[in-house]
Amino acid sequence: MKRPPASSSSIYTYLYVPFIFSGTKGTLLLGWKMGHSLPSFTLRLSFSVSESNHSDRNIHIKVSTKEKGEWGLPFYWGVDSAEKVTKETYDCVLYNFGKPLFWGRYLSPIPGKVAGLTRDEAELLHNSGTKVLPIFSNFSRATGYRNGRVIAQNCVFHARRLGIPKGKIIFANLEKDFEIDEGWIRGFIDAMFPSGYKPGVYADPVHGEFSNAYCEAAARDEKVSVQLVIWSAEPEPGVTKARQAPKFNPHQPPCKANVWGWQYGRNSAVCPIDTNLFDRRLYDMLW
Repeated sequence: MKRPPASSSSIYTYLYVPFIFSGTKGTLLLGWKMGHSLPSFTLRLSFSVSESNHSDRNIHIKVSTKEKGEWGLPFYWGVDSAEKVTKETYDCVLYNFGKPLFWGRYLSPIPGKVAGLTRDEAELLHNSGTKVLPIFSNFSRATGYRNGRVIAQNCVFHARRLGIPKGKIIFANLEKDFEIDEGWIRGFIDAMFPSGYKPGVYADPVHGEFSNAYCEAAARDEKVSVQLVIWSAEPEPGVTKARQAPKFNPHQPPCKANVWGWQYGRNSAVCPIDTNLFDRRLYDMLW
């Protein structure tokens, strides 16, 4: 029996099981594919029975969950937190919201505000089947080309210290009340690009100075719109469980941009987390 064709964007696992039923030999084919958005999944069942006259009878059944009117959405649900991830924190999210496929954590501590990521914490997440989203937040304004390079160098230093492999993305945290100019954005990208790590920024495209600075930087250097990945802070419909996440619809700057992440809910009252949706391209870049 030939393997059924799969589209280039779908990866299926197949199991062939020979059987005999009422004297008739045949093959049962089971194929399944996990979707990209928990808890969405696609299950495909088909079987083919070869009867004594060698004719084939084929029955195909497709069962799929449906989320917000779309099938198998290619988006991943995860969280971020300023607090250290412990087993208790992880279980709080797991039992109240669902399994996080990634967890955003800060590379370096800020006393009284942010706990820094540790290797033990990263190991706990990886052993739980959760990727790490690395964030650097030890600065309060984003102006000047040289300063952008310095922040990128700090990101790289801490990524190497923690053992994050090259090819992964590191996010600089740009709050909406930051001073931001186009030179900082270009400097950040220029210093990240040769390091082997991919540049990302968490930013608010609606409020504050980010969108204007970003579009100006992109107009001056096309590398900006090609290399930089944006994790958008807007809109904010609110924290939800994984299965109740909204359709992926982040706000974007008014120019070409890779807005591949969305923090759609902040400051959960149940667990100390924010909730996010990332598309597959960004998810694949996480550690």
